[in-house]
Amino acid sequence: MASRPDPDGRTDLETFGERLFLVRRRRGMGQAELARLAGISVAALSKYERGLRDPQGVVIAALAVALGVSADYLLGLRHNPDPHRP
Repeated sequence: MASRPDPDGRTDLETFGERLFLVRRRRGMGQAELARLAGISVAALSKYERGLRDPQGVVIAALAVALGVSADYLLGLRHNPDPHRP
């Protein structure tokens, strides 16, 4: 995902993979735990985090649910990770 200004004028420099990695680490999860919760392989998760592969929508949704964040946050469309707050 390219860097772009958001509606507030800020520039988001994090990619999907970077956000995914940062949220997983903040939650204290290892790759194996998140992969299991999201129903994907550790190899796929590793590729998503490193930006070597782009996940399909259903996988993005599963990752967001497993991490307790919004899919929009992972995609860089929102700055607030809480799925219940604007």
